[in-house]
Amino acid sequence: MNTIQKYSTEQLIDLNELFYGALSVTYHKLYHGTYLEILMDNGTYASFYLSHRDFNLIKGNFFIEDIHKAIDRMLDGFPYSLEFNPNNSKFPVKIFFKNSKEYIIDTMECNTDELEFILRAYNNQKDCK
Repeated sequence: MNTIQKYSTEQLIDLNELFYGALSVTYHKLYHGTYLEILMDNGTYASFYLSHRDFNLIKGNFFIEDIHKAIDRMLDGFPYSLEFNPNNSKFPVKIFFKNSKEYIIDTMECNTDELEFILRAYNNQKDCK
C-alpha cells in the first residue's frame, strides 16, 4: 500500500497546475488519503498519494489562485495581520487583510509552510520593484 507523500508548497503548486492542465484526472478517496492519477497531454500518467487536505485544496485551486491572491494583496500594500492557532492542525494560520481604515476585507487560512512560501514570494517580488 502506498503512503501519503509530504509535498512542499512548491511541489503542490506544480501539482495544482498539472491537475488543471490534464487531459483527464482520476482519483480515489481512501481512508487515509486520496490516490490521484493524472493523464498528461503527452499520453503519460503521473500518480500521487495525497492527504485529503492537500487534495481538497488542489481541487479548489488554492495553490494557484488563493496563494497568489494573498501575495498580490501584500504587494498592493494592503495591511495584514496573522493569527496562529496551534490547535487547528490543518489550518493553524489565519491571515487577515485590511483596508486603509483597518477593516478586515478578506481572510485566508493556511499552514506554516504555505505562509513561509507566501512571505518569501512577497519579499522576493517586493525586492524586484
